[in-house]
Amino acid sequence: MKLTKEYFENWLEGFRNAWFEKDIKKAVSHFSKVNKYWESPFIEPTNDINKITDFWDEVKNQEIEKLDFNIIAIENNIGITNWNLVFKDINGEEVEFDGVYVIYFDDDLNCAEFRQWSKKR
Repeated sequence: MKLTKEYFENWLEGFRNAWFEKDIKKAVSHFSKVNKYWESPFIEPTNDINKITDFWDEVKNQEIEKLDFNIIAIENNIGITNWNLVFKDINGEEVEFDGVYVIYFDDDLNCAEFRQWSKKR
């Protein structure tokens, strides 16, 4: 199967909804078939779903105010999106992140590789 803009938008929307709902299991399910998952380019990638779940556990402490995705490109089953997140942390402080996801999908349109770059503003 070929990655389409509609499929990528739906994938991101499901991911966004899970994040907003603080549904860690649902968010992590997007990576159930991943071969390599980079939470950051500065740490080793993993495919261990328990480690990925640990990364996403911090979502429980976020009061999300804004989470937007802006698709940059789709080519050869690779989707690239810019994302922007604004939330209040456990202390009530506003935090903003801006980042990019590069997501490689396999022939069945499962997320096979996930790369994230982000910067706290």
